[in-house]
Amino acid sequence: DVTEEVPTGWNLTEALCTLEDGITTTGTRSGNGITGITIEAGKFTTCNFTNIKPPVLTVQKDNDASGDGRFNDTETYPGTTPSDFPADITYQVNITNTGSDATIITITDDIHSIAGSNLYLLNGTEIQADETLTGTFTAMFYNANQISVTNTISVEATNAAGSSGLVTDTSTVIFVQNPSINLTKAMSDYVDEDGDGNVSLNDTLTYTFNVTNDGNVNLTSVNVTDPMPGLSDIICGAANLTLGELTTCTATYTVTQADVDAGWINNTATAKGTPPIGDDVNDTDDEAVNIPQDPSINLTKAMSDYVDEDGDGNVSLNDTLNYTFNVTNDGNVNLTSVNVTDPMPGLSDITCVATNLVPGELTTCTATYVVTQADVDAGWINNTATATGTPPIGENVTDTDDEAVNIPQDPSINLTKTMSEYADEDIDGNVSLDDILTYTFNVTNTGNVNLTSVDVTDPMPGLSDITCVATSLVPGELTTCTANYTVTQADVDAGWINNTANATGTPPIGENVTDTDDEAVKIPQDPSINLTKTMTSNADEDGDFNVSLNDTLTYTFNVTNTGNVNLDPVNVTDPMPGLSPISCDATNLTPGESMNCTANYTVTQADVEAGWINNTANVTGTPPEGDDVNDTDDESVNVPQYPSIDVEKYVSFDNGTTWLDADNSTPKLYMIFFNNYLNFSPEFKFVVNNTGNVNLTGINLTDSDFNLSDCTVPDLLAVGASFECFVIDPWTVVLHNDTATATGIPPIGENVTDTDDANYWAPSHVSP
Repeated sequence: DVTEEVPTGWNLTEALCTLEDGITTTGTRSGNGITGITIEAGKFTTCNFTNIKPPVLTVQKDNDASGDGRFNDTETYPGTTPSDFPADITYQVNITNTGSDATIITITDDIHSIAGSNLYLLNGTEIQADETLTGTFTAMFYNANQISVTNTISVEATNAAGSSGLVTDTSTVIFVQNPSINLTKAMSDYVDEDGDGNVSLNDTLTYTFNVTNDGNVNLTSVNVTDPMPGLSDIICGAANLTLGELTTCTATYTVTQADVDAGWINNTATAKGTPPIGDDVNDTDDEAVNIPQDPSINLTKAMSDYVDEDGDGNVSLNDTLNYTFNVTNDGNVNLTSVNVTDPMPGLSDITCVATNLVPGELTTCTATYVVTQADVDAGWINNTATATGTPPIGENVTDTDDEAVNIPQDPSINLTKTMSEYADEDIDGNVSLDDILTYTFNVTNTGNVNLTSVDVTDPMPGLSDITCVATSLVPGELTTCTANYTVTQADVDAGWINNTANATGTPPIGENVTDTDDEAVKIPQDPSINLTKTMTSNADEDGDFNVSLNDTLTYTFNVTNTGNVNLDPVNVTDPMPGLSPISCDATNLTPGESMNCTANYTVTQADVEAGWINNTANVTGTPPEGDDVNDTDDESVNVPQYPSIDVEKYVSFDNGTTWLDADNSTPKLYMIFFNNYLNFSPEFKFVVNNTGNVNLTGINLTDSDFNLSDCTVPDLLAVGASFECFVIDPWTVVLHNDTATATGIPPIGENVTDTDDANYWAPSHVSP
């Protein structure tokens, strides 16, 4: 054992024994000595004891927290945001040794690691007596959780004399605490329950709440609250946040109708965190999740039933229609103030079961309407109703629907044509030529629609313009039209006036309607013809100023239509033998019209015998209807009869060679004859001649002296005919005087007689 006595203030810094080789040590130090030293035989062991004074250290620690390059014991770090952290603050440590040379064996900071810094490099560095070593290190501050951070640097140096002990110094960094929290609320995802591609009713929304510590101190008890009703619990990833740290919280929410009505879900969440010192910090954020609003309303207007007032099985005038207006909220928001309007005049008030509708809800509204004539005229009731609803946001929504209720149209017109009166111009009590008829055309709208442009036409020639009281008619209405007409001969010939009028009316829709009616006005027909046959002239061939044998008579047949209808043809016939063909200046006659027909006739002996020509002519006329009419007329043409008979009594004294008219009894005359013809007996010749113009029958020839029974007397002695009778008689002395008498019977009248004397003188000496 070797023990060193160490002086006060010094320290045994080294006690080492080595074998002779100078390498191998021996012994164990104990206190100020070495025990258990081995000394090899024949060798030596060297023990060295070093006594030195221990190091005396002073340490000054400063920082440059302000970053201005100057080190002070206390500095303030200006950073207040996470971006200012981590904060690298440089510390400067000055180590001064006022003891013996020593080796720094410990440099530590009670807060920060100095590893890697140049201060750290001073570990194991010799520090000479009275030497000051300076080193720096940078400490990283991650937050400003503490208002100030005072950290202690501890330095220890040792030498053989011992240790300086831990020498410390502090330096303080003051932080401006700015606790802050930031919340970002977002709808990060949603389950599109109805697949419409939009956030809509009953969709499940996932909300993400990103909470960030955007202050410069750590936050604990971080939580997010959201008062939104229906939001699920908010689950957060972390409850403590360092600077700049973010935690994500989530919650789910099912969209309600109220949300859709609002058009968005706009609610505010609050993030709260507790800083190390002071009051909690919080932040709010709202997320406006747009919910596309599609406010919509649907109207279905229908005529659901009707009261068939007239029982015709159709919608018609005055029927009461029941309208149903089914209003559906076919949007995605609630609708309030739902109402239905319909501008249709006459529609009753529309009453609805409900005035507020949730999406998909239907309400029924009703109203009644009484069909008007205007509706019937239109052929339907086609009016548009409007449903209106008020969405929570924005303009009202509307929908329209029309209901076309067909009203069967039965346009119809009726015409009744009558001859209502007439002006009996000829006062015959009947409709006749030139009477003025008044026609009444009663036109009735017998359909169910109004008729306009009501008009009556009648193609009857000669009808005056037809004037109507009205040209528009409501159903059931009647208007009277009138026109005048003057009866023509053609009408009379027809026996009636039967013409058809046509009434036309224009309905509101479709073709015009028409009706016809004829009125047969009977015109009494009185076909009649008159014939007047006259002998109008005589050619008086013989100039006797009388109608006589062989005279050419001209007959005129004056034919007059004395009826009231035309006659066609008109024909005159006359059966009189020998009459020439009858020629007429016309073959038809209008009423009152006359025509003359003529024919010639040569008077025959038979006519003369008759004493007149009395024959009947016949006229025949054919009326338009019915049997022919005819008339006859005879013309008695007096043929003056001049019945005359002449008897001439002749005497011949020369045996008939010469005949002398012996009417004259002059003696001288007859003496001449006597002297000349005395040799013959007197011979008498009776010549009976019809000197009249008519044949004579019953001829009787007598003589006052002679018997003439032997004479041949004809039964008939024609006009101009004669016969002779001869008688020979002896001479009568001196004067012979006898009278012959001829008598004939004419066809008419007294017998005619003629006498003639035969006178002669004969000398007395003549023997008979």
